[in-house]
Amino acid sequence: MPLHAAGLPDRGAGPAAPASTCVQDRVTPSYTPTLRALLGSCAAVRPPAPGNRMLVVGLPSTPGHRPLPQVEDELAVLSAAVPASTVLRGERATRRAVRDGLRTHRWAHLSCHGGQDLTRPSQGGVVLHDAVLTVADLKSDRYAHGEFVFLSACQTALGGAGVPDEAMAVTSAFQYTGWRQVVGTLWSVGAITAAEVTADVYDALASDGTLNTDGAAQALYGAVRKLRKAGHPPPCLGAVRAFGHLIHHREGGTPTMRSKHRGKGPHTSDDDPPDGGPSGEDALDLPPETVERQELAQQLFDLGLYEPAESVMRDLLADYERFLGPGHPMTISLYDTLGHTLYQRRLLPEAEAMHREAYERAARHLGTDAHETLAYAHNLGAALVMGDEWDEGLALIGQTLEGRDAVLGPGHPDTLDTASLLGSVLFKAGDQQEGYELLNRAYTGYQAAVGPDHLQTLAVGGDLVAALHTLGHRREAGLLLVDILGHYARTLGPHHQLTLETQQRLRRMSWFINITC
Repeated sequence: MPLHAAGLPDRGAGPAAPASTCVQDRVTPSYTPTLRALLGSCAAVRPPAPGNRMLVVGLPSTPGHRPLPQVEDELAVLSAAVPASTVLRGERATRRAVRDGLRTHRWAHLSCHGGQDLTRPSQGGVVLHDAVLTVADLKSDRYAHGEFVFLSACQTALGGAGVPDEAMAVTSAFQYTGWRQVVGTLWSVGAITAAEVTADVYDALASDGTLNTDGAAQALYGAVRKLRKAGHPPPCLGAVRAFGHLIHHREGGTPTMRSKHRGKGPHTSDDDPPDGGPSGEDALDLPPETVERQELAQQLFDLGLYEPAESVMRDLLADYERFLGPGHPMTISLYDTLGHTLYQRRLLPEAEAMHREAYERAARHLGTDAHETLAYAHNLGAALVMGDEWDEGLALIGQTLEGRDAVLGPGHPDTLDTASLLGSVLFKAGDQQEGYELLNRAYTGYQAAVGPDHLQTLAVGGDLVAALHTLGHRREAGLLLVDILGHYARTLGPHHQLTLETQQRLRRMSWFINITC
């Protein structure tokens, strides 16, 4: 709840705005997920970090996602502020490299894509070159040196919808694991605005090649007030001492919407083409009303208000067609996102039409083997199956798997996602043995790619349990489900909804087990 934004926001912007119109004009707010986390962070005695170095992670482009050209601006700011930095840029910003770097640096800045799953908030995280660094990943680490981390990525301070009393967000995960101060993101803000905030924050904190983060909250709010005085709408920005200084999430284009419906509906993600039309810089040169529609569409989607989100997206699509052109990656991506929005409204024929438009345009402008085209093919195949068009859907999903095997490799998470989808569909279509083999491939592949505790691994494992049980391998199914239950209990806790649902599933299979802390 952004209490710092309470007040009179319609009077709080522009040079002539009256003073003290909302909370953040009167105080510098701070948030903490729990009092225990606050006390533990303040009381911790920290060993000295190995030098005053900063970990800088920047991904101007990420496989399967739209480009973020403003990341280069942020990297330049950080290079000037703290010259003695460890920079992980582009392909070097892998999940393993970032986790290792976070353990040995006092300060960190991550500029990349991010996102939150409102139904499974532990799956939220920041998108790196090869994988997502999730809340669940962070919970297993400890950062003894962590002093200040700035997460310039989407929705890092956004929690889940099902457990509003639990602070399950990337920012809270960072604090729970040792970082004293975290800057995170709640809602949508323009990419250029995010770069401006970054520049102003580090201008206030940096001196002689080092950072004094004692004034981090004040630095953030100084940057926010500067934006408001310049006439920007008053953003719901918040600051935290010992926890995250909450800023809006920023995006370079269309709304970021990730949702995987393995065998249950279209798989959509922010797999946005990095190029194929005007450059990323040109894509940002849009009229103010178009930028406002981008942000409004994201907010409506995040809140689950799919009907008004659809209306705004259709207006935004008309803008993109006019200003960017039909072959621009942002235009193509928005067709796919609109398809997912229509699916959420259970308008399956309309959703299929949008996914088909995205796929056909991508194939025409980017090529049939482009990884973005393959992502849209995956989504269209799922939509076709959901619409009972099994023959076309199965053929397209099979072609997508072949393409991803060739382009991304058989162990890539996107390839495994398509293998899982095809396995589920084949199993339901009656080809149970081949379906089982694909699900088993996806499960073992995810174990190697993202780890046995990752929620993606466990979700596919649940599908594999169903396949084993149907094929009559009940003992193997039960043992696998026991293993999955143990991972859920360790990762999410014994009282989490997924842990309890898995325990209930075991009971239905007559495998009784008790979970204790």
